[in-house]
Amino acid sequence: MIIRQVSKYLSVGGFCTLMVWILWNIFIFTLERGTKLDRDLIFSASQILSALLMIYPSFWLNSIFTFKDLNLKSSKRKVTAKVCIIYILSPIVSTFLTFLLQSLIPFDSFIIVILNQNIKIGLYLLQALALVFGMGLNFSGQKWWLYSK
Repeated sequence: MIIRQVSKYLSVGGFCTLMVWILWNIFIFTLERGTKLDRDLIFSASQILSALLMIYPSFWLNSIFTFKDLNLKSSKRKVTAKVCIIYILSPIVSTFLTFLLQSLIPFDSFIIVILNQNIKIGLYLLQALALVFGMGLNFSGQKWWLYSK
């Protein structure tokens, strides 16, 4: 059963992660051109904002598709509190990880060359690490806390 749930969760997570990534980059693009804020601040603020915007779609899809509403018959207030904790704590912890990794590893220097063009991939690697870490936290919280029997 857990393998099927993880597969479904990864499907929902893949879709929601794609949406977070798209929003994240739209916010980065918009803020870098529209403000004079620090690049690291723009990067992290965009990460949090995009993750927060995907809370409800992710919860709704997982509750119906992955976990089959196993716990939604209990107190709505209790479920809502748990959802808020899981979905807000996960991007905050991921953002902290992002800040930590940015201070330890020079991600801006990760470059690949494609067709004689230098492409900086460091920030994309950092995004991928933060998203994978956040998804792991989110699944764990839902599986063993929100939807536990």
